[in-house]
Amino acid sequence: MKRSRKALMLDADMVDEVKKVSDSYGMALASYLRNLIREALNVERHGVYAPAALRRIMAVHVLAEMGFVYIPVDLLAEPRRSRERGFEVGRLASRVGLEFTQLLEVMGYLRKLAIVAGDRVVIPVSSIPHASLKEFILGLALGMNLRVAEEEDAIVVHTG
Repeated sequence: MKRSRKALMLDADMVDEVKKVSDSYGMALASYLRNLIREALNVERHGVYAPAALRRIMAVHVLAEMGFVYIPVDLLAEPRRSRERGFEVGRLASRVGLEFTQLLEVMGYLRKLAIVAGDRVVIPVSSIPHASLKEFILGLALGMNLRVAEEEDAIVVHTG
């Protein structure tokens, strides 16, 4: 099936900068822009203004670099519901097409706690600062229908 195409006008300096970015990922400019626009439209379909979402994710990135982490507030109030709450978040995240590693990354845990090895995420138990957080992460994986192995020294989540 042949797709119809339309021209899109951008300032030359912006195109040059985006071209450098696409090259850094080993992508053609058109492919990079299609991916960027596709994801922006996906965000918009969920009722979020895409430019504002990008600004927020930049703030999340800066905070994660400074050691900040996201945890649900109710984890502090009701730690015994941690796995159940993680399960709820995991199910919702699956429905909107998010991946387990994306959630860990946004929560600030991927680089600090986890080791990504192919289709597995290995989380050393010693790197998880609190038992309720461990339960939340387990619930998150289970809520996303991922296979989880709870070992003595690590949690192994099979993402593939």
